[in-house]
Amino acid sequence: MKKISLFFVMMLAFTVSMVAQSLPKPANPEITEFIDYGAYIESSDFYFIGGIYMGYSFPNAWDGTAWQLIDVDGNYLDTDKVSFSIYTDNDQVFTFTPEMFDQVAAPTTQFPYNARTVNGDVGMSDIHFNNMTNDIAGLVEIGVDIERFFDWRIGIQTNYTDDGQTNSSDIVYMEIYPQLQEAKNVTSTSFLADWSCDAENTFIINNFIGEGCGYFLYVVDKETQEVVLNQNVEPTDANKKLPGATYAVEGLTPGKTYEFYVEVKQNTGKSYQSVVREVTLPLNDVYMLGGDDQGWDCTDGSKKFVYDAENKVYTMTYTFPAENNYFGFTTVLAENNDDGGWAYIEPYRFGAIADEGGDFIWYEDQYNGKPIAMTWDAYHAIKIAGGEYKLTVNLTDMTLIIEKQYAPAERGDVNRDGAVNIADVTCLIDHLLSNDYTDSDNFSNFAAHVNDDASINIADVTALIDILLGGSN
Repeated sequence: MKKISLFFVMMLAFTVSMVAQSLPKPANPEITEFIDYGAYIESSDFYFIGGIYMGYSFPNAWDGTAWQLIDVDGNYLDTDKVSFSIYTDNDQVFTFTPEMFDQVAAPTTQFPYNARTVNGDVGMSDIHFNNMTNDIAGLVEIGVDIERFFDWRIGIQTNYTDDGQTNSSDIVYMEIYPQLQEAKNVTSTSFLADWSCDAENTFIINNFIGEGCGYFLYVVDKETQEVVLNQNVEPTDANKKLPGATYAVEGLTPGKTYEFYVEVKQNTGKSYQSVVREVTLPLNDVYMLGGDDQGWDCTDGSKKFVYDAENKVYTMTYTFPAENNYFGFTTVLAENNDDGGWAYIEPYRFGAIADEGGDFIWYEDQYNGKPIAMTWDAYHAIKIAGGEYKLTVNLTDMTLIIEKQYAPAERGDVNRDGAVNIADVTCLIDHLLSNDYTDSDNFSNFAAHVNDDASINIADVTALIDILLGGSN
């Protein structure tokens, strides 16, 4: 019975797949226009949200008597089986509800093509999203609890459904607002604002011409709401075919929290504002002292850690060149490396807590990936063998985590000896029995995922043996 049931399921899946493949694929639709009417605000007691207007069109062809929707091959589609969906940002599908659109009887993500009406909110070539806006700054300021409709783009997709199966066009997006990302390259006095884009955006391009138009980056002190930067920024692409840009914001105050956003001002008179991002700068920067056999230069700013604002830690991946290396840390640099320089950075140096009487702590494999206690007092260096390591410094709980970096091993080369053989099977079984899958000189976590699924288990042993016997690679 199990074999029959399995065969039946496989045949059913095959049949469903073939039906889906035989369905016509609708040609891609297009967004033709977008207007956010924003909000009219008279007072906190009276305001009016204008809503959002979006124009759209579907590819069609003349059949001799009327215009008909077509699929990718130019064949006519049965419009009773056609619907369309709206998407935003990272492919979040929009739900049409009866409360917003009286043309549907129940919530749906696929609006029936033939439910469009000339005077309806979903018209023959446009949609009105009433009481929705992305221009929420003024509303939030007067205490209205409202969220943006979407952050940076809106898209449309055509669906064709027959006998319970659906085939859909691509999702075709129009990018409306700058795609502002979280702050990057954060230091105690600076960060990088990034709204770069890798897709051509005709909506911005066509309205990006004229004096006073373009990108404007605003940085605001969150506590005082003082605008500390209002900067016109040229698009990264000189031809403006790929809108987007980056800008290094500098000269800020350590420890402060800043809000930042980007507006794109167009020759239509409209300004389209990105989401508002927030970044809290660290009180300090962190630099490595030592790290090689060239001495401890307290003026060397090249060994600066990158601040991870989300996790509030400092990270660096560094290759120690010598057989044995010594290193520590400082939060400031000196202007010179003489006695005055070292005296200047003395209060800002920190390092490991060594055994009593010791001058340094010797990093060995048992410390790999585990917190090492740090201190501002009784400063000690860390001794480490040559190689590439990722260092993570946490100044809140004063810890250092060192993670040795390993070159990628070939899938199946579990013991990292450069060959895939029976020794790798033995190594993999040993680690399965010990339940230890930590990367080391003699074990590759990546290579142990032989069947490339989410976990390391007996299935990987089977897959590895299959490779050795000449099966699938």
